[in-house]
Amino acid sequence: MLRINKKYLEILKNPYESEFIELTSNKCPKCQRARVGNYRIIFYVSESKKQIEIIDIIPRKNKYRLF
Repeated sequence: MLRINKKYLEILKNPYESEFIELTSNKCPKCQRARVGNYRIIFYVSESKKQIEIIDIIPRKNKYRLF
């Protein structure tokens, strides 16, 4: 849980960092993912609202089934 919190703070500091990969999905076309061990943080950056929305935190094995 500590690593997830640490990565969350990194996302807040710079959501456009090169380690965050944009997903290629029709369900969430502007979503990005961040790796945290065996988990993935799926998030969306709303530039108009200047917000970062965490969509989900899921185990790696399930990531392609949902998005």
